[in-house]
Amino acid sequence: MQNYATTMKMDMDMTMNIDDATMALAMKAAGQPAAMLMKMNMGVAMNMATLAQTAKKDVPFTMTYGDVTASGSMNGQELPIPQTDLKGIIFTGHYSNDTKKVGIDGIQSGTADDAKKAAAQAQLAQVFNQYTFPDTTLKIGDSFQQNIPLTIPTAAGNTEVNTTIKYTLKEIKANEAVFDLSQTADAKIDIPQAGGEMVMKGTGAGTMVYDIANKFPARSTINMDFSFKMKAAGTPISGTMKGLSVTDVKVTKK
Repeated sequence: MQNYATTMKMDMDMTMNIDDATMALAMKAAGQPAAMLMKMNMGVAMNMATLAQTAKKDVPFTMTYGDVTASGSMNGQELPIPQTDLKGIIFTGHYSNDTKKVGIDGIQSGTADDAKKAAAQAQLAQVFNQYTFPDTTLKIGDSFQQNIPLTIPTAAGNTEVNTTIKYTLKEIKANEAVFDLSQTADAKIDIPQAGGEMVMKGTGAGTMVYDIANKFPARSTINMDFSFKMKAAGTPISGTMKGLSVTDVKVTKK
């Protein structure tokens, strides 16, 4: 039985441009910029505690949320960011020996609606379901690839994300295997309030450190660059987004 103390942090800078010339001129005449810079910062802390293995070799667990923070600004002005209020909620779940994946089953303590459960499941998948390593022994320079499709329900609608990640073993030192990452991602985000969707495409690069003794990815860092198009109240908007995502997992035995 083990504890997985996890922190995730994501920082994003998004530049949005009004692609309607008439609207852009009208905004300029009104003293408003036609280009907007949005900054967002998010952080999550959670702890998974595994329980005794079942007869089917599944592994039950509880997942307790610590601090969950989100903040943002638009052209230097603070934005009201909806909070998920996950702090203190304890979810129950299990690792399936059949699918080799983990999932949320229910709630042990606290109150969570479907949006909170979906957020917990998505974060769980990001940390624990993202990596499926080959059964063969890897040598320095060896690579493998994963395709990860996700549908994430949110308060605004569904987010469809398809990510492809290539891992290349860079070095092995002490108890750690270090991989270089290259990533591509496509996303479609429903925005009912704006009567449309945001379409995003991106690429990224980073590193992942694998804890050999615990057979678990301990740390990952990835920088992403996205371009996107969307409509808001019928006005076409395009832009770019830069993001930095950092995940750290400390594994200890109970």
